[in-house]
Amino acid sequence: MKPLITPSASTYEMEQHVQVSSLLPWYVQHRLSPEEQSMVDAHLHTCAVCRSAVSNESVIASASEQRIADLDVERAWAKMSAKLDGAEAVAGQSYPKKWSAPAVLHNLVRNLVHHLARPLTIPMAWLVVPQLAMVLVLATFLMQTEPEVKYQVLGNGVTLESNVVVVFKPEANQASVTRLLQKYEARIVDGPTVTNAYLLRVPE
Repeated sequence: MKPLITPSASTYEMEQHVQVSSLLPWYVQHRLSPEEQSMVDAHLHTCAVCRSAVSNESVIASASEQRIADLDVERAWAKMSAKLDGAEAVAGQSYPKKWSAPAVLHNLVRNLVHHLARPLTIPMAWLVVPQLAMVLVLATFLMQTEPEVKYQVLGNGVTLESNVVVVFKPEANQASVTRLLQKYEARIVDGPTVTNAYLLRVPE
């Protein structure tokens, strides 16, 4: 959302508007700290643009919750875990099992499922993002070196065609996201989810 800039707007007001705009996805999901919540509440009293954005974010969040409600995390994890265990047996012939790429990916995804299965706070998001990036890199590497093994973070859903889940940094702009997608030849299949994640399809 573009900041509302008027000739009479002060630099402080514009900076606050930009800051509040970036917090709105978390605001509608009630995941802000008390200080951030108070700041956004105060700003919304005077900013019609942000109030309208809150309405839009609420619609998006509701739709995402409906989509994610149909996903059985435990079932998806069981399927993916079985595939990763099989990949470890193959990779273990060349690498120590503890440090093989499938084993590292297995542990990373297990941590991500643990974090994504509960409300994600902003500080926690900064811990999850690097793990998501590592999952993307490892999944890409494994798909190139072991094409017979397919990794799907959310399992083989009936309507989902994604094989990677990512969360972009809040400050990421469209140009940087586009460059990242082009670099890995990825395509956005769905999103954002309630955790602001996007489901991607990466060529195998």
